[in-house]
Amino acid sequence: MYKLFFLLGLLQIPWFIIFHLIDIPLWVDIVLYLEFCFVVGWDGNRWYFKHAIQILGKVKSLPQTQQDLYLRAKGGTHIEIMLCLNLFLLSFLYIMDIKLAYLPTQTNVKNVVRWSEEGETLESFTTNSKWKYIKKEGKHYVVEFTGYDNSEKEHVQIVFYVYLEKQNYEWHYVYINNKKLNKDDEKEYKKEIEEISWY
Repeated sequence: MYKLFFLLGLLQIPWFIIFHLIDIPLWVDIVLYLEFCFVVGWDGNRWYFKHAIQILGKVKSLPQTQQDLYLRAKGGTHIEIMLCLNLFLLSFLYIMDIKLAYLPTQTNVKNVVRWSEEGETLESFTTNSKWKYIKKEGKHYVVEFTGYDNSEKEHVQIVFYVYLEKQNYEWHYVYINNKKLNKDDEKEYKKEIEEISWY
């Protein structure tokens, strides 16, 4: 049974790597894990039954004195071991996820802003929202957000400077209906998004 656990755990590693290399919608990730859970839930009893039949077949060939010892050692799974293995797997995947987030890929650069509170707020208040990687300039990357604000009936375009090594970003320019806002209006717009993000 432990072999199956390690196999299922190892299958998650390629998915984690792909998730940081190319843009994959969050719903795809959710659907994949739901299918994963469904398969394990549907076939879990069959896998354990097959494991039990295999163990019982091996026990029959052993002397009576060794059968009890063999069943205790190989007959099932220990809850402490499974909890430790799950904790180890989750810790490993968490650390790997953090390390992969620093890879200089276009997806990771966009995710610094996209997964922030302000990024989620911008997406929730606009339709046809898109994040576009523009280029690298010195120590920072340029990312552009575009979307349509239905409540204000205006096109929104924001340019961010992203600092991947710090997992941080700053607002650079804001355009409303293709018109660049002045510094005061830009600060006001940014403040409005920040305040909405806190709720």
